[in-house]
Amino acid sequence: AMVSIKLYDTFIAVARHVDHHSVPSLQYMLQESLLLHGILDELHSFAFENSGDDEIIKDQDRLLKLKTENVIEQVRSKLPARSVK
Repeated sequence: AMVSIKLYDTFIAVARHVDHHSVPSLQYMLQESLLLHGILDELHSFAFENSGDDEIIKDQDRLLKLKTENVIEQVRSKLPARSVK
């Protein structure tokens, strides 16, 4: 199996590519889930967090603007494994 992530101007697409004759292992799917949690963590920081030097980032200057604030958590809730911080 393989995961691909494509970034577009208005959305991010994630796809799992598998051989039609086999199912990805549980270990693979858990690792994939942890990878996606990490990506969601980074997207969250782009959309909501301030810089490391306590500089306040204005909403209009953010690298990522979301249509709804809870969309990252909605996606996260669909992943099988939870990241541990």
